[in-house]
Amino acid sequence: MKPVVLYDGDCAFCSSAARFAQHRIAKNLGFVAYQLTELVPYGLTAAECAQALKFVDQNGKIHSAQNAIAEILISSGKLWYGLGKLLKLPGINFIAALGYKFVAANRHKLPGGTPTCKMKQN
Repeated sequence: MKPVVLYDGDCAFCSSAARFAQHRIAKNLGFVAYQLTELVPYGLTAAECAQALKFVDQNGKIHSAQNAIAEILISSGKLWYGLGKLLKLPGINFIAALGYKFVAANRHKLPGGTPTCKMKQN
């Protein structure tokens, strides 16, 4: 299985971040808006993908949110590998999780964000 990053294609901020990562960080990975692909082969649902960024590695293992970002960086090699490993350290991963949640909740306010990016509150 080719590794793939599944992001929210309805969110301008997410789409911009995915394009940046694809062109500058992870040229070796596939980036696809989850709305534009069949999710069943990845073992995912649209609801799961709407909750957080997903990275499905070559073994089919699913990584979410800050862990997806860490795995994307690790898979990219080069200088990014070390940063990805750093993000996986317990204390740093906890802080990254808080940062991810903050950004996800406020992505509609960030550069490139639109009202469509606003996550539904349950």
